[in-house]
Amino acid sequence: MQGLKVFREASIFLLNLFGITLMINAPNLLVGYGLVVPAMVVSLLYTRPLFGATLFLIAHIIGSIILIYTESVFTIVAILSLVMRSLILYIIAYFIERGYVRGFTSIALGIVVLDTLISFSLGLLYYARDAIEVGLDIYSILFIPFIYLSYKWFRRGYRLGSVAPLIYMILYYFSVSYFYAMALNIVVIAFLAILYLVRDAERFKQVFILSLIILFGASYISTPYILYNLEVALYPYRYESWIGTQWLQRDVGQYCLEGNVFISTYDPARLRILDTCVEVEGVVVTEITKGEDGDIFFDVKLDPEYEHMLSIGSWILRRGAIHVEIVPDDQDVVVVPKKGDRVRIVGVWVVDTDHGSFSEIHPTWYIEILE
Repeated sequence: MQGLKVFREASIFLLNLFGITLMINAPNLLVGYGLVVPAMVVSLLYTRPLFGATLFLIAHIIGSIILIYTESVFTIVAILSLVMRSLILYIIAYFIERGYVRGFTSIALGIVVLDTLISFSLGLLYYARDAIEVGLDIYSILFIPFIYLSYKWFRRGYRLGSVAPLIYMILYYFSVSYFYAMALNIVVIAFLAILYLVRDAERFKQVFILSLIILFGASYISTPYILYNLEVALYPYRYESWIGTQWLQRDVGQYCLEGNVFISTYDPARLRILDTCVEVEGVVVTEITKGEDGDIFFDVKLDPEYEHMLSIGSWILRRGAIHVEIVPDDQDVVVVPKKGDRVRIVGVWVVDTDHGSFSEIHPTWYIEILE
C-alpha cells in the first residue's frame, strides 16, 4: 500500500510538471491555459490537499525554470502563475482540510473560477482592454468531465478507471490545443461519453482497450494537425530550445533570412515556430496597420492549398485569415500592400501564444503584389 501511495503521488507530481510546462502566455479557445488548471484539481483530489498543493508548488518551480530557460513563455507569466496558482491551491487546500469545502464540484469549479477571475484581473491591469483574451481561461472547465470520471473510479479503487479518463484528457488537449485534429477530438469525446455509461470494471477495461485501437487510427487520420499541435505544445521539450537554436533558420531560399529569424522581432518568447521559411498566396482582407514598434501588419485570406496553416484561433478570432507582420528592420525595401491586393508572401510560420494562439507569418521578408 505504501508503494502504491508513493507511485500515485509521483504520478500527480509528473502530471503537474507536464501540465505546467505546456503553459503559454495567454489562454486558448477550447483549452484555456491547457493542462495546468486540471493538474491543480487533481493535486487536491487524489492525495491529502495540503500535500497536493506542495507537490504542485515544487512542480511549478521546476516547470517555471524550464519555461524560462527555453524562452517558451514570458518570465513574468511564469512567475505570476507560480505565485498565483500555488496560493490558490494552498487556500483551497486549507479550507478542504478544515471541512469548509467539500465535494468534487465545489473543489473543481472553485479552482477554475478563481483561476479565471485572478488571471483576468491581472490581465486587465497589464493588458487593459486586450485582457478579454485572458478570459479564455474559463475554457479550462472543459477538462472537468474527464477529471470527474477519473475521480469517480478512483473513489471506487479501480486504477484503470482513474487513469483512462486522464489519458483521454491529454489526448483531448492535443486534439484542440492549437489546430483542430477533428477525428481524434471526436473519438476522444465519444469514448468519454461511452465510459460514463459503463458501470462495471470488466466492461470498462474492454471499452478502453477498444478505444486505444480506434484512437490510434484517429490520430493517424488527424495528421498533419495533430503533428502541428505536438510541435507547438512540446516547444519546451525540443532539443533546439535547450541549446538556444530554436530560432535559427532551417530552410534555404532566396528570401529566407539566414541566422536568427527573430533578430529584429520584439519579444519572440510569444512566438512558436512551425516553419522557419514558408511561401503563401492569398488576398489582403484588412486595412494596413502600423504598430507602436514600427511593425506593419494585416490579415490575408489564404488560397485553399494553404488553409491547413490556420489554427483554431485564426478561424475564430481572425475570421479564417492568417495574420501577417512586416518587421521593417529585416528588409532593405519594404513593400506594403493594400486591402484587396492579391499577394505572395515569404516569412516565418508561427503561432502567437500571447494573442489567442492564431497563426501568423511573422516576420515577413518578401511580399509580391500579384494583382
